[in-house]
Amino acid sequence: MRNEILNSFNRDVMGAYCDFVECLQTNEVGDGKLLAAGKKVAGELFHFREMMPKPYNDFYYLKNLCLEYAIVGDVFNVLKHHEIEAKRFLPSKDPKPKHEKWIPTLRYRTQVRELLINNKYIDSQGEYSSDDKDVALLSDRIPNKSLNYNVWRTMNFWESVFKKLGWISGERQFINYSVEGFVSRENARVISFKASTDFSTEVEVVTQRYNPMLGTLNLVPKEERVLDRIKLTYNEDGALWIDPGQEGLEVRLVEKETGRIILPDKSLGDMHNPHTDEKK
Repeated sequence: MRNEILNSFNRDVMGAYCDFVECLQTNEVGDGKLLAAGKKVAGELFHFREMMPKPYNDFYYLKNLCLEYAIVGDVFNVLKHHEIEAKRFLPSKDPKPKHEKWIPTLRYRTQVRELLINNKYIDSQGEYSSDDKDVALLSDRIPNKSLNYNVWRTMNFWESVFKKLGWISGERQFINYSVEGFVSRENARVISFKASTDFSTEVEVVTQRYNPMLGTLNLVPKEERVLDRIKLTYNEDGALWIDPGQEGLEVRLVEKETGRIILPDKSLGDMHNPHTDEKK
């Protein structure tokens, strides 16, 4: 039984985790791949308990040991079902908490979005930027709103359980891939917004500034940000709308291979920027 469970973790959970990390490390955001990978790894981590012996097969027991485990479960369920009840029963193997209700940390699919992070630094040559990306969990009930963080914590939690059960001699320590400190100009990263013309997408954008005295990245006040959101949607007529979330900011669709600006045509419908269209 032990070997079967460990093999399942190494095959299914680790496989989904590696796919998620691979998506985190690409330099494009907005195509939905990171969300899909996040949903997959969240589902594998959440349902893994079903193979475990007591008491590690009980949701209520696990959530008290690792809140992040419950959060990734909510991520999976809200992405799968689009909406989940404000209060719901979850099956429990232990009769004691069977009447306990779990209040989900997320309710709607729209609370889980791809996130583009623009980090600003200063060196002897002046200011420069380096990008990062994640999946944002938009809920006041979640302490750390990074899916990457919550996945990382849950991966390490399961490893600690294996060690406690005596199944492994030494636990692996998984890495938090979020950028939390200084990035040199030479290692700066540029992430492009890449949207598919097959579906609507919305990407949150945040700006952070590095504080060299504290060695931390701090959010830039909203009024100082250039961009808060990139939203690409289709209306009922099939027309494409691009909303940069900032009045007067020009947005164009560009063909990646050639750099050619894509003009409105029959395949795309009419391309609009609501802010600039109003000024014409």
